[in-house]
Amino acid sequence: MESTTIRSYERLQENIKLFEKLKIDMIDFQSDIDTKLNKKQQETQSTIYKYQQEVNQIQLEKQNRTNQVNELTEKRDALKSKLREKLSKLETQKLQCDELITKKHELIKTKNQIEIEIQQVTEEIRVKDDEFLKSSQQMYQQMDQNEQELDKVQTYMGARIQVINDDSFAFIFKNLEIENLDNEYEVVIKVGDSYNIESTDPELNKNDIKKVENDLNSHLQLIKALKEIRTLFKKLATAKS
Repeated sequence: MESTTIRSYERLQENIKLFEKLKIDMIDFQSDIDTKLNKKQQETQSTIYKYQQEVNQIQLEKQNRTNQVNELTEKRDALKSKLREKLSKLETQKLQCDELITKKHELIKTKNQIEIEIQQVTEEIRVKDDEFLKSSQQMYQQMDQNEQELDKVQTYMGARIQVINDDSFAFIFKNLEIENLDNEYEVVIKVGDSYNIESTDPELNKNDIKKVENDLNSHLQLIKALKEIRTLFKKLATAKS
């Protein structure tokens, strides 16, 4: 019976040690989760700050365009006022001698020139208004499209997004290697008038990357292209293992 009691005590001690180890593992796991969440929050705040900067830039450009339009409008009004003044003088002098008649012709010439200048200024205002409207629409559309695409990448593919500069982004994938789920695979894509795959790490087959890039610029679906790249990384990871 004493032997049975000793064995029971030993099993109890083993269970206590196992419980203490499990408690330490749970604390480490909670710490790791907190670290990842904090890092994710910092990345999200960085993305929001970047978009806010873009919005501020658009507002600044809008104000500059508005100032330009106001200046052109003032110039046009000044030219109109100048024309009215000269025409008024012409009316008071039209009954005078030949010298005044000659002056009348000169004023008519000036009037025609001023009208041409008014037309030119009016056309400049119209062109700048059209350019500003088109530019604003394109910038807002691009911002909305980029934001939606980036949200989809993070939500549905679990990829971490890192801003390289104003138009280049790094998409970082994990969970591709069974033996090392934390190993990172990265692709850098430049977004502008067209998409350009600048680099991959580890390096993928150049022909495969060129095909993905050509297809992306054809269908313009970033999510689809990233899925294809992730598949290529997965094949590479499988081959390594």
